[in-house]
Amino acid sequence: MIKEIARNCILTLFWGLICFSPGIFAQQLITKDTLEAKQLLTEAKTLLGQGQLEGVEVKLNQASALVERALGKENALYADVLHQLGRFQFSNNDVHAGIAYTQQALDIRLKVFGYYHLDVAQSYFNLGNAYGGWQIDFEKAVEYRQKTWEIRKKLLGENHQDVINTWKALLFAQGINYVKKAEKAQKNKNWDLAIKLLLQADSVFLIQKNDEMVFHVKTTLGIYHHDAGKFQKSIDACQVALSYVEIIGQKDSLEEAALLNTYGSSLLELNRLDESEKAYFRALAIKTQLYGPGAAETGAQLSNLATVYLRRGQFKKAIQFSKEGIAVREKGAVPPEELLNAYIHLAFFYNTAGIQHEALALYQKAEQILAKNPTKHQDLAGAVYDGLGSAYQELGDFDKALAYKQLAILSFTKVFGPHYPLIARTQFNLGHLAVDREDWPAVIDHARSALKIIQQNPNDVNPTFLIDVYEQLSDGLSRINLDSSLYYAQHALHLCETLVPDDDFAYSSSLVHLGLIYNQFQRFSEADSLLKIGEAKFLERFGAKHNLTAFLSTSRAQALAQMGNYPAALEKYETALQVYGYTTGMPWESLVNPNPVLSTLQEKNHILIQLYQQSKSTALAKSIEENFSEILTGLNYLRRNYQGSETKLLFARQFKSAAEDAINWYQAISDPQTLEKAWIFAEKSRSLAVLEAFLNSKAWQAKGASDSTRITEELFAAATKKWSKAYEMAKTIAEKDSCYRLLLETRVSHESWLKELEQRDSVFFNLKYSQNIVDIKSVQRALDEQQTLLEYFVADSSIYIFLIQPKHHEIVAVKKDAAFEQWITDLNSKGIYGYHALPRNNQNPILREKTLKNYSAAAYKLYETLIAPVKAKLDKKVIIIPDGVLGYVPFEALLTQKPPRPDAIGNYQYLLKDHQVSYCYSATLLREMRHKQHRQEPAQKLLAMAPFFLANSAKIPSQTDPPANAGSREVLTELPHSGPEIAAISKLLNGHAFFGKEATLNKFQELASRYRILHLSTHGKADDRLGDYAYLAFGMPNAQGVSDKLYARDLYNLSLNADLVVLSACETGIGKLQAGEGIVSLARAFAYAGAKSMITTLWKVKDERSKEIMASFYQYLNEGKDKDEALRQAKLDFLQKNADDTALLHPFFWAGFIGIGDMHPIK
Repeated sequence: MIKEIARNCILTLFWGLICFSPGIFAQQLITKDTLEAKQLLTEAKTLLGQGQLEGVEVKLNQASALVERALGKENALYADVLHQLGRFQFSNNDVHAGIAYTQQALDIRLKVFGYYHLDVAQSYFNLGNAYGGWQIDFEKAVEYRQKTWEIRKKLLGENHQDVINTWKALLFAQGINYVKKAEKAQKNKNWDLAIKLLLQADSVFLIQKNDEMVFHVKTTLGIYHHDAGKFQKSIDACQVALSYVEIIGQKDSLEEAALLNTYGSSLLELNRLDESEKAYFRALAIKTQLYGPGAAETGAQLSNLATVYLRRGQFKKAIQFSKEGIAVREKGAVPPEELLNAYIHLAFFYNTAGIQHEALALYQKAEQILAKNPTKHQDLAGAVYDGLGSAYQELGDFDKALAYKQLAILSFTKVFGPHYPLIARTQFNLGHLAVDREDWPAVIDHARSALKIIQQNPNDVNPTFLIDVYEQLSDGLSRINLDSSLYYAQHALHLCETLVPDDDFAYSSSLVHLGLIYNQFQRFSEADSLLKIGEAKFLERFGAKHNLTAFLSTSRAQALAQMGNYPAALEKYETALQVYGYTTGMPWESLVNPNPVLSTLQEKNHILIQLYQQSKSTALAKSIEENFSEILTGLNYLRRNYQGSETKLLFARQFKSAAEDAINWYQAISDPQTLEKAWIFAEKSRSLAVLEAFLNSKAWQAKGASDSTRITEELFAAATKKWSKAYEMAKTIAEKDSCYRLLLETRVSHESWLKELEQRDSVFFNLKYSQNIVDIKSVQRALDEQQTLLEYFVADSSIYIFLIQPKHHEIVAVKKDAAFEQWITDLNSKGIYGYHALPRNNQNPILREKTLKNYSAAAYKLYETLIAPVKAKLDKKVIIIPDGVLGYVPFEALLTQKPPRPDAIGNYQYLLKDHQVSYCYSATLLREMRHKQHRQEPAQKLLAMAPFFLANSAKIPSQTDPPANAGSREVLTELPHSGPEIAAISKLLNGHAFFGKEATLNKFQELASRYRILHLSTHGKADDRLGDYAYLAFGMPNAQGVSDKLYARDLYNLSLNADLVVLSACETGIGKLQAGEGIVSLARAFAYAGAKSMITTLWKVKDERSKEIMASFYQYLNEGKDKDEALRQAKLDFLQKNADDTALLHPFFWAGFIGIGDMHPIK
């Protein structure tokens, strides 16, 4: 009871104190809580200082609650508690919680103390450590350490140890920040920025004297410089890093091995092979010591050493080391994607060693790895595509070679930018491919592109590569400017003597190149001496079975043959054929690359013919006949097995030379079958691509192809068109790279599918690859009465005319004048359209007189050469099968008599007046064009388009006066007569006409296959560089100066059902002359697309005169006349109508239109 009373009294006193003395009591309570909180805070700090975390968080949370109750949150003590909670969380590895607490503490301290206070500095310091140490935000790490340093410096003075330490921490943070930024830039392939940032980091760590970080930065700089193609700078950085290896205790470490790899790779790029080998071996020794012999980790070093041996020409050793490097890694379960670089290197070794099939298989394996993760491996994509291009080139597939090398440039550019050194290498490889394709302007372009990149990276280029590029430039110039070619060949030799004086092979290679140029100069003895030196060195380096050894043998054979040493030349040709693995009668399928075999056989046979002319040996004659038979077999094989146009063009050029020898041979010997054998070679030497397009169409028309097969073919065609268009429309390199890769994948898949189809369907195969050249008897049966076919073959010194009539045939040889090609130039560009095609302000009486003189002289000389030898036997109707430059000749404009004066135009006796002339690309193709069955019979008769008629089509007058300033057609200007032209034609034939903005390219592509006649009255432009870029324009340019164009190459993907295509446009029948294929023009492209006949133009015709001739032509066509008869009569009408205006009698105004193909009447 007493205790209870006492307790109540105490409580009453306590509540009384609260009630009656609140200020005093509250102060006592706050002091108690504060003291208790401080005690807890001190204990927590002690534990944290000792690294003991147990119980710390509880104490700090209790202290936090006490301080908040006693003082609230906006005070120094509460900030200190939060600061320690941050320390605890950092120690507990919860960095984000630590940052949150520390940031709260900082915010309070800034309010309580202001900026310049040591506690504020400490908060900044801890936050800086957190952001930097945990690699969260290096920008903030630097910012907070900068603030820490500013505060401490102001409060403590710059010599205080804390200030010095803070400065060191700030520098370290800045350096690390630069390193991290550099890594980010490197991931984005921004090499310049990455290197710049690393150099800033390097400066920071050098000031700090932080040896470990200097080593790290220099090592990384070595890698970045190497990847950016700055090899000398990479070497410099690596050498500095190597000097730190022992200082920082990294001797014999993985870090040293990695550094040595980078160092060796950069040395290798600059051809410092001994130093590179030493670095690689040192790296191999370190990894062997760490992991043991044969460990997977040693694989990269073995592969690197293999590259050194390849550069030395030690191919077997290179392949051995490379295969061993891959094997140890595959044994160590290294996944294939991590071996991508190794596969690329081994494939390159195989390709260089002449083992092409193994090279191709490995490159294809690498391509499959790329396809699984293109982003991850984009750095290596360019190397894979370039390698695939080289492998296909060595195997003779030039279309795939060209496509993959173009894709390589896109890939390199996308990842590394346009000046990356390996792009120079790919440009050089494209130049090498252009040499094989005999495209000499392209060789020069690619060599100069490579040199441009080299000049931007002068210290980072392998000197032997620089020498190679100058030799390539010399190659390209050797067919254009021999003096310049010799200059660059000698310059390359000089570079070899000064830059790599100890490289015997490089020197020998330069001698070989100079020898080849001497061959061009006809300095054959000097050429052979140099080639002989090179041959010995090539044998030593590559062995007797390498393609380069064979190349040297054929080069020497050419020089020896020119010196008249035919037996020695034959021996060299035989050596080359043995290297290629060829023996007479063997299956061509077993040859690795049949392309050089075909050319070597042809050259060998040329020598045999020279020997036969001396001895008349029966054995030689038999060998010659066997070789011609083999050449035909080889051509047939190549036609079947190589799909691309570039590859076929090369074979055509090679066969053209063989055909010339064959026709010369069969003309010289007395053989009852001489004409038929010569005819086979003449026919097979021309327009193979167009013929194969018709045969392909015939194969698809044959019964047996299932609907699903046709649908698959259509899907491939659609995909090809889609990606071609997407590539053309792409604006960025990345977009172009992606679209071109998908286009190439589509083409490769299509080719594989077609090969499978051909193996399954023998009917399809036999139709598509029919070897049946039309024989002379078949041509005779196909000719009309009073019709003659003249097929020309233009050789070096002779022109052969095959004259075939229903009851007679013969071959006539005409001597080819040295000025023959000049006559054709005088006839056309310096004659027919040398004056009238110019704008009015460029025309003058002197030029008119000169062009008339050129034309009239050339027109008669060409008549004397091409027609006069057979004139007496010609029928009224003549089909011309031109060859080579004859494709540019308008035969109807040749003069059958020499005029009394050049300006006596009214007295010109044109061949037109005597004969009805048409043309075709070959007699076999004429047969196919005549008998072509369309995939579907066209439902409509006429589609006519005039995109450049800009007036109101509803108000077309029957007569249109020419504009006052009418002269030559200017590119993409209005064509006022094109509207009346197609309106009249459409009315006559009840067709569909589209004018101006309605006459679009899309509409043409959509509607073209539905019509029997296509008439396009528009602007056209020939392309004398490639041919495939000749175009028809559909519409005026837009604001960006771009107009829709139908390119010749686009027509290859169209399937037309037209009996007649009329191209009432400029230059649609001319273009690039491809030896063995003819003139690559728009007309040829329409034939390729399936048109049975074309009316096309040889020069820039005037739309007013086109309208007159076309109106008459269609009138006669509608009456049922043959197309060539209708066109001839239209021209004769034009001449008669304008008989009083002698200016319009000039052939410029009427002779430009020619008929090609099936000239039978329209159904």
